[in-house]
Amino acid sequence: MTTPQNANVTKSQQHLARRIAVSLLKGGVAKTGTSVHLAHGLALAGKKVLLVDTDVQSQCGEMLGCKPINGLAQVMCGLVKPFEALIQARDNLWLLSGGNDLAGVKMEIARRELAPEAVMSEALEPFYSEFDYIIFDTAPGWDSLLVNALYCVNEVMAPVSMEPMALSGLKNFEDRLSIIQRYNNNLLLRWVVPTFVDRRVKKSAVILRKLIQQYGPKITPPVMYSARLSETTATGKTIFETDPNGTGTTDYQRLTKRVLTELPPLVTPEEETFSGSDGNTGHTPLRSLSGSKRHGLRKRLKQRQEEAEDDFGGPKLTAMHRG
Repeated sequence: MTTPQNANVTKSQQHLARRIAVSLLKGGVAKTGTSVHLAHGLALAGKKVLLVDTDVQSQCGEMLGCKPINGLAQVMCGLVKPFEALIQARDNLWLLSGGNDLAGVKMEIARRELAPEAVMSEALEPFYSEFDYIIFDTAPGWDSLLVNALYCVNEVMAPVSMEPMALSGLKNFEDRLSIIQRYNNNLLLRWVVPTFVDRRVKKSAVILRKLIQQYGPKITPPVMYSARLSETTATGKTIFETDPNGTGTTDYQRLTKRVLTELPPLVTPEEETFSGSDGNTGHTPLRSLSGSKRHGLRKRLKQRQEEAEDDFGGPKLTAMHRG
């Protein structure tokens, strides 16, 4: 991993990573599994990916078989330089790990008088121009680390297990998300991922039907219940490595394809600004751009979509075409 070659290049001239938080205010819905497999799926598609673990349990490292010395806590506290804390977990995939030290970071955030919600974003900004995708795995519950993570991203993916409590957790999460959206104008709930779907259980069909009725196009292809998926947490390998022809692999390939081929929010680097706690922002809506700039933006987004679709022409992920 190298730092930008030209320090004089401005943020508006740089490529900026697409940043996605995998989050829900409930445990046991496969947030970490989805984060890890989405990150690895994107890496297999040839994208340069950073996986950021914002949880004190540090399960991303366990799932990838990594034991980093430093991680997110050390970067946020300024104890190490950002790129020194990264560990390469797979080809094209780097990890910034979580861990118990994040508990101390919460206290540091609480002590900060100005923009405590921006601590993580400020610490991770050097990564934004170095990766294609940055995936944030978040802990269940609403705390300062989750709020900080939501200020870092533009898109949210919410895994929802086939349980009634997960449905209410999604509604509660949406209500909280609307508060953050007042200050992070670009933040969107883009995808709702049904997880642990079991065709043998009637409850799964009922809850899945409710999700589709309420969230329509945000619903992704479901991740079916799979014993092989559950076993990956203890192997240090992803489902792509342990069961490449199984249903779990197919499901996460479909999810990866959905993210790659679905256009990101219409936000250019020029528009991407931090909206502080006072509500002031330099955000420029797309409609206020001149006709030529709007045309140029749409042309770049169309090109990005075509490039994403081309990623599936290679041998590594041809199975995704079955989705």
